[in-house]
Amino acid sequence: MFETYVVREGDTIESIARFYGIDSEEIIKVNNLERIYYLMPGQQLKIPLTPPPGFEYYTIQPGDSLYSIGQKYNTNPETLAAINGLDIEAYIYPGEKIIAPKGGVRTYVVKEGETIKDVAERLGVDQTQLLMDNEGIYLVPGQLILHQEK
Repeated sequence: MFETYVVREGDTIESIARFYGIDSEEIIKVNNLERIYYLMPGQQLKIPLTPPPGFEYYTIQPGDSLYSIGQKYNTNPETLAAINGLDIEAYIYPGEKIIAPKGGVRTYVVKEGETIKDVAERLGVDQTQLLMDNEGIYLVPGQLILHQEK
């Protein structure tokens, strides 16, 4: 998956790479830049994006639905919709990319009034492990909680 970046005065490949937290060689490679390159203000560059930790990109195939993709990734369609900012009834188009949990990663979207104990029980994991798997758990409705199965 790529994002388009428009070069500004003073930009370098290294400064753009640093901004996105990627290696400058990745930008050079995906944009077919020569070893000696000059950036011009207004020039458009493709920036390769990486999915969040615990997730991978999935390209929608003809006939896919959030339900069928959820089955492939052992997650429910509501969670897939939530993590991709989609309405559960939204039409998904072949060729479109979404993120899905990697194998061994279980996800849960917090509901109103739930406690850490509730979430841990739903994921079948110890509360301490759940806290270690996630940087910050605030238990706000809609928050995505992850658990990496060992």
